[in-house]
Amino acid sequence: DFASSVRLFSVEKGPDPRDLGYPDFLASALVDLTAATRRKTLALFTSYAMLRDVQALVKHPLEAMGIEVSGQGKDGTAAALLRRFRKPGPALLLGTASFWEGIDLPGEALEVLVVTRLPFPVPSDPLVQARDETLKIEGRDPFMESSIPEAVLKLRQGFGRLIRRQEDRGVVVILDGRFLSARYGIQFQKALPVPVVRCPDTATLAERAGAWMNDVETASAGGSP
Repeated sequence: DFASSVRLFSVEKGPDPRDLGYPDFLASALVDLTAATRRKTLALFTSYAMLRDVQALVKHPLEAMGIEVSGQGKDGTAAALLRRFRKPGPALLLGTASFWEGIDLPGEALEVLVVTRLPFPVPSDPLVQARDETLKIEGRDPFMESSIPEAVLKLRQGFGRLIRRQEDRGVVVILDGRFLSARYGIQFQKALPVPVVRCPDTATLAERAGAWMNDVETASAGGSP
């Protein structure tokens, strides 16, 4: 029952991830969100460079709040990071590549999932270039017929990191502004099992996400949200 298990949030008029100020936007959003929820939070990236930039920006403010921060490619292997992440206490784990699929963090081991960028295939990848060239020769649109379907599938896989069991609960946040603003964004929205809650800014998003998680916790404890 996804309707009662998960809330999907995004920011209206969010920035394009190609903007120069995007790492600062992500860092601010992650600090607000992690501070408001104080839950196990996994942020999914599509590049190590962006991950490193954002980790450098969030590490000090979050660790000053007692929230542990770790990042793939900097703080150990994927297996070591997951072992560390499973320890008690609020934490933010920044991951890419393998963290989009195949990891299992049920229950309180993961309650907040953040998608920092829609996972389009890398245009410079030789396999992607060859596939796109073939489609162009056939008179077809590589972006609409290949890149978007591949990215939609990967987004669904990323979404699946959060709800692994019937009793799991949590919040998904998509920060890529194209999710709501681009003409193709509706394809990504329709691919997910819950409607998106639109927020005017990241501060409001963090507040609403924290309130919903607290309501869920109260309800599961037998109280009234």
